[in-house]
Amino acid sequence: MVEVDVRVTSDGVPVLLHDSSLRRTTGDGKEVGDIPLSEVKKAEIPYRGEGPALRVPTLAEALRAVRGKVVLVLDLKRVEIDRLLETLEREKALGEVLVLLHHRDQMEAWRRDPRGRKVLAALRAGNAPQALALQEEFHPAVVHVSPEFLDPRLSRALRRGGSRGWVNAFHGPDETGRVEDYLALLRKGADLIQTDKPLLALRAMAALPAGAGLGD
Repeated sequence: MVEVDVRVTSDGVPVLLHDSSLRRTTGDGKEVGDIPLSEVKKAEIPYRGEGPALRVPTLAEALRAVRGKVVLVLDLKRVEIDRLLETLEREKALGEVLVLLHHRDQMEAWRRDPRGRKVLAALRAGNAPQALALQEEFHPAVVHVSPEFLDPRLSRALRRGGSRGWVNAFHGPDETGRVEDYLALLRKGADLIQTDKPLLALRAMAALPAGAGLGD
């Protein structure tokens, strides 16, 4: 899986960009939500290689580029759920992504829309009781939790309810670079690890004893 951030232009087109403005990526200080796609597409992303300038991709373009190669994890940044589902439906990608929902209004909109039942969702939880409560109420495929409160007991409870636990490795294993720290996440019961250093995470998985399951 590859995680990307999704925002919407002023004319309602989902695009991939982490920041709310174009400043850090292109040098243009305009807010993405304040300008139409045509203006977003004019901004050039500096690239050290040769060839045409890079530009901010739309979600639709990204879905077409990765189809059959990788699953996109869509981290929604102020995106209306119906707008997202329209794009996924048009691109025949409702069942090809994992959507990370941060806020309750997003979760409720996802649950209300019939198209939402075809989309795998990950719900962000702030603590262990909330993780279990969100699972019981929404039945998501994935619950995003902090490594600080994930433990084998919570992991087993999530799995019994049909969900999997997702943790980030950015502030910890990715900083130390130690295989042992990734192994610690696996032993806590992490099913999905989001990392900027996937090769290290893969080395940790390879270090698990033969026949051991996650959380063992």
